[in-house]
Amino acid sequence: MIRERREEAAGARDTLLFLLPPPILLPPPLPPLSGNAASASGDAAGALACFRAALGALPPSLADRSPAAVDRRVALLCNVSAAALAAGEVAVAVAAARAAVEAAPPPRGKPLFRLGVALLAAGALGAAEAALRAACEAEPGSEAASRELERARAAVAARDAARAAARRRRARDAKTRDATPSDPGPNPAALADAARLLGLDPPTPPKAALRRAYLRAAAVAHPDRGGSDDAFRAVRAAYEALQAGRRQGGGGGVAAAPATPCQKPPRPPPEAEAAFVARHAAAAAAAEREAASAECAATALAALTRAARDWTAARDLDALTRVQAAKKAVGGGREEAL
Repeated sequence: MIRERREEAAGARDTLLFLLPPPILLPPPLPPLSGNAASASGDAAGALACFRAALGALPPSLADRSPAAVDRRVALLCNVSAAALAAGEVAVAVAAARAAVEAAPPPRGKPLFRLGVALLAAGALGAAEAALRAACEAEPGSEAASRELERARAAVAARDAARAAARRRRARDAKTRDATPSDPGPNPAALADAARLLGLDPPTPPKAALRRAYLRAAAVAHPDRGGSDDAFRAVRAAYEALQAGRRQGGGGGVAAAPATPCQKPPRPPPEAEAAFVARHAAAAAAAEREAASAECAATALAALTRAARDWTAARDLDALTRVQAAKKAVGGGREEAL
């Protein structure tokens, strides 16, 4: 019986231990974090987190209006602004500095300094200069406020100078644009000379008449037809000038004057004409030799065609007659072969 009671007591103890919750193991206490230490070590994000945590641990501003509590809140807001500015969060820095200015009692030297520095980083140069000026007035002996005020004034001066230079540049560009004369259009005298060169009545002929006159004058002035390079370039320039005059003048004009013949350009110098004839004669003779040594009638006929063209340019009628007879003979033999 004693043994049974001992067994029952052991079972009850085990059941009780099973029903009890497990013991709670608490972690070891963490060392207190210091925002100033994190800021001194260059950890801007850690310092900002510490200052925010300390600010969140304070009671609401309406619950405690004692001077010590207000000073503590203002100091933490200024530290949050400085840490946020170091971490690159300019908007957070500006908001914290504004809250510090609103919460601080006069003269508000440090909150105004923090607000001016944050606004300067945000690019609000005018507001930054005003805040830093007020900070210098609240704390006349603050070297940091004076230094930042000088920096803000230099930035404002540079901005104003850049804006003034941009205004002067725009005014100069507008004056230059207004002073630029409008396009007077084609020169009537030049158009008249170009039309006369092509054998037309000035100022501007219709498109079809202009094209016909150009082709007629180009055929006369071409170097292969007895003209010269200068004459052909002059005809081409006249044609392009009249085309531009038609485009700028709306396409109107007068009809061509068929009674006015196209003036033939002056003949080239004798030495140039002799060189021209010799060049084409050599090309014609080479084409005749190629035709004589051709293995098929088609090749010979093509070579004789080139020879006829070159003998025409060289103005040798006897050679041209000989080539034409050879072409006729080659063509007839080709027909018989077919």
